Amino acid sequence: MNSTVTAEKLLATLSSDPLVASGAALAVGCTCLVTYFASSLTRVEKGKKVALRALKAVASASKAMAYADGKIDAKERALLLAIVHRLGGSAAAEAENLALIDALPVLTPAELAAAVPSQRARELMMILLVHMALVDEKMDKRESDLCETYSHALNIHPNSYKDMLRSVRMLQKSAKHDASLKKQGSLSRMEILEQTGEFLPALDEFCAIARK
Repeated sequence: MNSTVTAEKLLATLSSDPLVASGAALAVGCTCLVTYFASSLTRVEKGKKVALRALKAVASASKAMAYADGKIDAKERALLLAIVHRLGGSAAAEAENLALIDALPVLTPAELAAAVPSQRARELMMILLVHMALVDEKMDKRESDLCETYSHALNIHPNSYKDMLRSVRMLQKSAKHDASLKKQGSLSRMEILEQTGEFLPALDEFCAIARK
């Protein structure tokens, strides 16, 4: 029986029928309401755990992508810190956030896919990973191989994956032109994030889906 319907019917009865205003009926009503709210809280907590699992998955995969070429630069670090901030890390505590990144377990492609069952969320994750691979304006073979492995595991259609690569490369080309107005070393973390175009919107949409 639906606990929401039961609770609503019982509340209506208790408020309108004086014959059931006994202690026994009130006790039953309280028990029903407690069960209903406990069930609601359980669903909320379960949803939080699922969301956290998905966010940790995208952070772990992004970390693997950032280190795929053997090093991590300022741009890759900026993207990783943006993800960790969504995990609850303080925007100001960079050292703590980097330590949190280092502590993330490395997930297999299968584990990554299991953590993100929604196909739309998987597409957004792949966009984030492509951004991570191309944020330094180049993709070496190790990054390319890892991207393709993740794409296959997340069930991304090959044509969709090619479109993602094309779109991000176009954004990077545009960003490179804008960056030429400033020395690369003087770009702030926010300017780096702004230049990625769709990275933050994709990350925010991914978080919204994960928390549903």
